[in-house]
Amino acid sequence: MAKALLEMRNITKEFPGVKALNNVTLSVEEGEIHALCGENGAGKSTLMNVLSGIYGYGSYSGDIIYDGKLCKFQTIAGHCNYSSGAGSCSSSDDCRKYVPWK
Repeated sequence: MAKALLEMRNITKEFPGVKALNNVTLSVEEGEIHALCGENGAGKSTLMNVLSGIYGYGSYSGDIIYDGKLCKFQTIAGHCNYSSGAGSCSSSDDCRKYVPWK
């Protein structure tokens, strides 16, 4: 079995009056390709906005694990504020090694 390269565990995202994501878990192993399909309002874009940092760490509950490291993306702008138990980075050059889209 290949190792999980990306895991989103128990992701919950709420907006006023709406629970857009309720305890969503996604695992992508090395070499896999996935597609998100569903009806309008199913949460596809919301899930990808959580993953990309559009909805930064703290605006949702749950964990994002990339290559075995806990990710706490704050923004997709000029810096990502990636942090882990081992330290953090604030420049986009330093962060590129932590994100799957380079």
